[in-house]
Amino acid sequence: MVAPQTVVVGKPTVIRAAGTIPTQYLRYAYWVSVVSVRTSVVRTCPASVWDPKQVAAATGGAILVLSTRAVPDRSGRFFVPVGIRPYAPGTARICAYVDDGAASTLAAGSKRLTVRRAGR
Repeated sequence: MVAPQTVVVGKPTVIRAAGTIPTQYLRYAYWVSVVSVRTSVVRTCPASVWDPKQVAAATGGAILVLSTRAVPDRSGRFFVPVGIRPYAPGTARICAYVDDGAASTLAAGSKRLTVRRAGR
C-alpha cells in the first residue's frame, strides 16, 4: 500500500494498493478490495476479504473499492488507484485484499493513516 503518512480532512488524495502476482498464475483473474476502518474499531485488518466490508459499513468506515480487477504487467506487478476524501480527523486503517472472485482471500495488506484537520 502506497499512501502518505498523513492526509487532511476534506482534501482528496489518491493512495495505491499494489502487489505482485506470481507469473505462473497470470492467466487467472484476481480481484482487489479496499476498505477504511477506524483504528478505534480494529487494531489490525480482518483476515477474510468479506469481513472488513461489513465492519467498515457498520462502524463509520468506508468501502473504498468494492471489487476491481487486478491488472498485472508481464512481471506480475499491479496497482489499483484508490481515491479518498477523509471526512473526520483521527486515525484509520486502510485494508486491501486480493481474492480469486470465489471465496478465497489470497493476500492482504494494510496501512495506518493519520487524518488531520485542515489548516494544521
